[in-house]
Amino acid sequence: MATTTKYYVGYIHETNGDKEYTTTVFYKADNGIDAKSRLEAMAREWYGEEGDYDAEHDAYWFNGEVLVSSGSCKEISKSTFDELYNY
Repeated sequence: MATTTKYYVGYIHETNGDKEYTTTVFYKADNGIDAKSRLEAMAREWYGEEGDYDAEHDAYWFNGEVLVSSGSCKEISKSTFDELYNY
């Protein structure tokens, strides 16, 4: 079976004290890989190491100060991905 790559835009949410940020990420996933799971893995390792999972917030703590969670994601075309990936 040939590998099929799909392209996505997703959102990572951060809360640091009273500050909240949303970062847009562009990523791809090969067939058989769930796009939401891929985005969740990015949130879990957002600062280069695995965060501590907080079930109450369905998010990950980093250094006990920053809470990171994955948001929604949407499939996009390869041409849109190619155009926006480096921004």
